[in-house]
Amino acid sequence: MSPTISSWAVDLTQVGAIYPWLGSECLLYIAGLAFWIGFHVWQIFFENKTLAKEKKHFSGDKLKKAIDANSP
Repeated sequence: MSPTISSWAVDLTQVGAIYPWLGSECLLYIAGLAFWIGFHVWQIFFENKTLAKEKKHFSGDKLKKAIDANSP
C-alpha cells in the first residue's frame, strides 16, 4: 500500500479529504454528548439506588455500632 500524498507542503484544499468520515463531526459530537449525558443520568440513578440500599441496611442502631467499631 503506497501513500497517495508524497509531500504535505501542498494546498490541502486541492488534495481533498485527508481523514475518513469527513463532515461527520457534528454527528459525532451529538453522539458523544448524548453518551456523556446518558452516562451521568445512569450514574446518578445507580448511586441513589445504592445509597438507599445502604441507608436501609444501616438504619437505627446498626449505623452507630458500625461507626463506634471503626473509631479509634
